[in-house]
Amino acid sequence: MTRLERLTPLEAEIAAEFAAQVRARYGPRARCIKLFGSRARRDARDDSDMDVLVLIQDCSLADRGAVSLLLERWMGFEVTPRVMAPEQFERLLGLERLFPKEVVRDGIDL
Repeated sequence: MTRLERLTPLEAEIAAEFAAQVRARYGPRARCIKLFGSRARRDARDDSDMDVLVLIQDCSLADRGAVSLLLERWMGFEVTPRVMAPEQFERLLGLERLFPKEVVRDGIDL
């Protein structure tokens, strides 16, 4: 069983559709899309959000807002994107911040 197969059918559907929409909008600029947090670790509660890291090459504020707009389809199921440039994520990882360490440890590629 792959890590993605451990998700519930609804979680897998939402994650896959979100990732497909990001890739359709950004093409090769979408460098990485990962599910992380409690849903990736399989310790989520019913009211837990779905944390998703989106790394976009040359990421702008407009890109961050546009990714959030992709989420409107899933009203009632909270998806929380962390959108940034790959270099920003690498910088955070180098600073040994908890967030990027959690993504590396628990993240599921979408």
